[in-house]
Amino acid sequence: MLLYGLTGLCAGASYTPGLQLLARNTEPAVRGRAMGLFLGAASMGYALSLAVVAVLSHVQHWRLGLFVAAGCTLAGALLTLPALRRMRPPAPPASAGTPREGAWHALRETVRDKPAMAGNWAYAFHCWELMALWAWLPAYLVASAGGSARWQGAGIALAALAHLVSVFGSIAGGAASDRFGRARIMMVATVASLCMSFSFGWMWTWPLWLLAAMAAIYSLLAIADSSVYSTALADVVAPHRLGVAYSVRSVMGFGAGALSPWVFGLALDWGQSHFGFGSTYGWVAAWSSVGLGALLGPWMIVRFSRLNQARARSG
Repeated sequence: MLLYGLTGLCAGASYTPGLQLLARNTEPAVRGRAMGLFLGAASMGYALSLAVVAVLSHVQHWRLGLFVAAGCTLAGALLTLPALRRMRPPAPPASAGTPREGAWHALRETVRDKPAMAGNWAYAFHCWELMALWAWLPAYLVASAGGSARWQGAGIALAALAHLVSVFGSIAGGAASDRFGRARIMMVATVASLCMSFSFGWMWTWPLWLLAAMAAIYSLLAIADSSVYSTALADVVAPHRLGVAYSVRSVMGFGAGALSPWVFGLALDWGQSHFGFGSTYGWVAAWSSVGLGALLGPWMIVRFSRLNQARARSG
């Protein structure tokens, strides 16, 4: 458990600096596409890791999958070195004082920044939905496929395919936000994803190939606006405190994303105890908890858009 926590700590610590460097090194007109490519690469990593698990699911020594994943992470670290050499560093702090004083000042400014916090809350509700989907999609497909080892591997492979499709969702959503506006793409993707959250559980008895196709669509819609939240925050926050703003957003988003899979499991246990193990209604209850937890997302997107427009008019 400690090692798993350390892995998450290090993975999270590399995420927000990456977003900050991308925002610093791209122009606003193409920033959405750049963020989409960055998060699409993350989805590619999820897809590859699940694919490795599916391929090695019949191997006795399950540690082999972890060694392969660790090797890919090492390769990513090596690729980071030449990438960083071509990037401008983050903007220096605008205020004087020690780094600690500057960080606290930036944190206070960010918490008081109404457009930024509205975007951060929208992102938190988005993460509630997205991370529950990521955590439970493999188990859902495996359970729908059947209990044999052969079908378990197939279910995990189909989950990997769904993540692979979501790569295109990240890129398309980010690029579309450059053309049609951040809030508009955020709203369209969020509403479409919410519709999938409330309907996905009802698909439990569908043929596996059709369920996998819907899972791919769900994954694409759920992540299509993820890069847009990152881009929108960079648009409204001063460069000297963008790193702190991303950190606040990540705490809010990952905090919601840590709770939602647990709530999903509680809802699934409740549904199965009331309607029977393997009942469609148990999965309906679980996936509905995902949608219910994300329902305030559209309202926060509207609030972000209005506050941002009001600031632009006053400025």
